[in-house]
Amino acid sequence: MSAEEKKSGRVYDVEPSQLYAEFMKTGWAPSPLHGITPDDVATYAFSRRQALSAAFPGMRLILPSGNYKVRSNDTDYLYRPHSAFAYYTGVQG
Repeated sequence: MSAEEKKSGRVYDVEPSQLYAEFMKTGWAPSPLHGITPDDVATYAFSRRQALSAAFPGMRLILPSGNYKVRSNDTDYLYRPHSAFAYYTGVQG
């Protein structure tokens, strides 16, 4: 990598051209997902995240969703999301 490439940043983080961006918006199959509306929990989760953000201004918060659980010493299984994750995101599992 040349010194000029190092100064300008990573070469793989280039913005796509406008022509390419417009091309990528075309040719998609019709989506069967019409009429989707937010669930009621979305409003509550948004309010909770706003309150949490206000409690830690200027800080980035990370809410882990949970870990894999061990079933029989060598087999992991999918986990139940942590209660705090479900509370702040509205994702129930």
